[in-house]
Amino acid sequence: ETRQQLIDAYRQLNEFRRGVAGRTGDEAWTESLRSALDQRSDNLAWWILGLTNKTAQNLGVTRAARLDYFDEIVAPLERVA
Repeated sequence: ETRQQLIDAYRQLNEFRRGVAGRTGDEAWTESLRSALDQRSDNLAWWILGLTNKTAQNLGVTRAARLDYFDEIVAPLERVA
């Protein structure tokens, strides 16, 4: 069960990576991530944010607020770049 879930998560992450690979520039890449988060309702959305479901719970990040969290963590990165 766990093995199959990990394989499936790896497959999904690979598909996602291929989807954003052709994007150039920080804004295009960020928009691709934002769009993916907006469209997904599964645990892959948490993985894209670098969170596990449990970590999201501990941080108080809900599925409804994940785009807000994304904006909160991406904005400082864009200022550095």
